Amino acid sequence: MKRFFNFSILTLATFGILAPATFAQDPTPAVAPSAPATGAESLMVAPTKLGDALVAANTGEGRANQMRRVSEALDTQLRAALGGTRKFSIHVGTNYKDVIDEIARQNSGTFKSDDPNRATVGEMLPPKYRVIPQIDDFQDVAEQLVAEGAAPVASARRVRLSLVLSIVDAATGVEKETTNVQVEDRKVLQVNPNLRQTGDQNDAILLALTRQAAQVSAQRILDVFFPAKIIGKVDKTVTLNRGDGTFIAVGQVWDAFALGEELKDPDTGAVLGYDEVPSGKIKITSVSPKFSKGTIIEDIGIDKGHVLRLQEPKAQSEDARDAQ
Repeated sequence: MKRFFNFSILTLATFGILAPATFAQDPTPAVAPSAPATGAESLMVAPTKLGDALVAANTGEGRANQMRRVSEALDTQLRAALGGTRKFSIHVGTNYKDVIDEIARQNSGTFKSDDPNRATVGEMLPPKYRVIPQIDDFQDVAEQLVAEGAAPVASARRVRLSLVLSIVDAATGVEKETTNVQVEDRKVLQVNPNLRQTGDQNDAILLALTRQAAQVSAQRILDVFFPAKIIGKVDKTVTLNRGDGTFIAVGQVWDAFALGEELKDPDTGAVLGYDEVPSGKIKITSVSPKFSKGTIIEDIGIDKGHVLRLQEPKAQSEDARDAQ
């Protein structure tokens, strides 16, 4: 059997030249997140931007619809992921004009002026921060395995998405934080020559990749505003301020750190953070709607108030092997 590989790079293009396209519907029913807690930060997710150089390099490749699918889905998936954490008050972004039109309609004289549910002109609160995602790399590589002189017997698609998230103070325009997110996925399909296929096979892998990117992005944003902390400790059991919807899961291993002296830049006087001293490790044992429980698996001073950071998957697998 002889192998032939056909590679194609996914084209990126600006919104103005793209034809309408949507993902196939996700069979999983959507669950509305609970209202954010008091003291939640207010955010607006801006429309996803595309890197100019990347757009210019890939405009002629003829795959503009895929980019529209990913960019539009990222807008909605990121808002959903942030809302699901119950830590943020999410303001409208891409559908801002629809809200303005609705306020105008409610103040057109059609509705009762004393209706407590009627929106009032001038009372809409602005978000405190804007989250601006920008895609700076998007690749789609197609691979085909064919028997010599025959039709393809299998195909695979490898897609990669890289984006930069900027968190900007809406009042001052100053960046609070910038972080990079990279995700990659690969799907292999067995080709049945007797089976007629319709639709775009890319739909599932592109949607899965976009959802993964949104979840990783929301977790990074959550860590910026609300770092995971130990809020209670009884013997070897600790309670965390992370619950369902904050990407915490049973079996995860988290490193604990005691916060020490405040660190300041000697030139600018800006606070850079706090000195951190490792205090141990915990393993998540249960996840509730508003908090989680964990068991201390390494204790060198773990206590209430310590900050937690999720270990990378490789480090977690090593800890699991050592525990056996």
